[in-house]
Amino acid sequence: MKKAWLVFFAVVLSGTLGAAPRADAPSGAAGSKAPVTFTIWVDMPWFWYDKYEGKEVADKMTEISGVKLEMTRAVDTTQLPIMIASGNLPDLIYTDFQNSIVGLSDPNVCWPMNELSARYGVDIHASEVDISNNTADDGNYYTIKNIFIPQERYAKGEVVSGPGTSSVSYRLDIWEEIGRPQFNTLDDLEKALIAAKEKYPRIVPFLNDGGVLGYVKRFFMRQLGIPDSNFQYDSRGNVIHLISNPDLLEYYKLMNRYYRQGLISLEAQTYNYERFQDLRNSGNTFMTNRSSGEAGLSNAAQVQAGRNLRFKLIDHNLGNKPVVFDTGIGWAGLFITKNNKDPRRAIEYFAWHRLPETRRLAAWGIEGRHWEYNEKGQTVRTQWLRDAVAGGGSQYDYGIGTWLFGDQGDENAFIDYGVTSQDALDALNLRRETAKITQVHPELYFAEPKDGDMRIIFTRISDMFITASNEIIFADSEAAMLAAYNRMVQQANTLGLGTLEKWSNDTVKARLAK
Repeated sequence: MKKAWLVFFAVVLSGTLGAAPRADAPSGAAGSKAPVTFTIWVDMPWFWYDKYEGKEVADKMTEISGVKLEMTRAVDTTQLPIMIASGNLPDLIYTDFQNSIVGLSDPNVCWPMNELSARYGVDIHASEVDISNNTADDGNYYTIKNIFIPQERYAKGEVVSGPGTSSVSYRLDIWEEIGRPQFNTLDDLEKALIAAKEKYPRIVPFLNDGGVLGYVKRFFMRQLGIPDSNFQYDSRGNVIHLISNPDLLEYYKLMNRYYRQGLISLEAQTYNYERFQDLRNSGNTFMTNRSSGEAGLSNAAQVQAGRNLRFKLIDHNLGNKPVVFDTGIGWAGLFITKNNKDPRRAIEYFAWHRLPETRRLAAWGIEGRHWEYNEKGQTVRTQWLRDAVAGGGSQYDYGIGTWLFGDQGDENAFIDYGVTSQDALDALNLRRETAKITQVHPELYFAEPKDGDMRIIFTRISDMFITASNEIIFADSEAAMLAAYNRMVQQANTLGLGTLEKWSNDTVKARLAK
């Protein structure tokens, strides 16, 4: 049965804003245009909802811009490549999936934004760094990815990490029953999980979303001081693949021990986000692992279900050398396809999203309704929204913090300086602590080949890594785990890991030398 699950699983997985200045009123040009409807494919199966209309923020954005979005949400990430190959594409595409981004960055598939910007005289409000980071090999840029924060902003303490920061929350009543243990180290966490499993054998000790290569990988590698990026630097400053980092074995040892102690299961790693939500909301878990809002979401679900159960976020690091290695140039991008019915309106719409007032509207909601400034000029949620969320609701019920086409990082890290709930305070502290250990290396984004023979090698190694990681983590003994790890390293070398790393190292060094 375990082998069957391993095969199945391999297939399944194939900013703080400070005292912000008040923005000018939204551009009248955006609201003076005749209404237009664009079809949009959201290439994110986990997305919060499947239509854009009917949410306060969405309707306000349509009112101002004149643009209505007719949305289709992907079922899985295999659909879009097929659509690209067939040419059956909507007006707009929003994706964070690298393979799709590569396929869309083609002048036969999507409009180069630089071409549309020049043709129609539209300023898309992108810096030289934004443009450089997003320029494809053909010299064009087809999108500007959102939520990119440079290192200097972290260094100055101007931003916190995003709400997607991987975190762990725990159920307070079970924590009380096992003696109120302190969480200062990873050993403390493991001991608490074991104690909870012994006292409550029917609960799920540790529920994570995204499999052992998702949020759980980010959390534990961060605590162990291991960059969880595909490409990173070794002690001599050379670019290497994650497989070549000798500390990776420590992560495997920890996760394999979790498995052999019954703290995680193989079956649970195949769950999609909906199944994860169902289990989390059932109250039948001790710890859950996902984003920084995990405790708040869990508690809201318990309120709605009428249960007197509460979860608390671990708001600090547990490792003695934690690190977050950000090698991205942003998160997701909006693309304008060659099927678009009105490219001029599309590029104007994208540019409008990058204006400060639009970014605040999309990320924070409507000023005066969902947020406002306090007497210090700091951003705070309105009492109305606080009451709505405290009653079991979510900001996503109003379309807040979702349509971030032009988000430049700090908007996505909205800070409610008037917050008083412990869940929100814990999440804010976690994001501040994570920002302190974040290292930004956008140059390593280019260590990953986008096409050609090197891309083939990279893809083969990546596919093997998924399968091998699960064989390692879900091995029945430590000896079997070590044997599986050694096989993975050998397979990677056979598939051309050395050749790939040389190409990646040369590419990054050449880029840094420019």
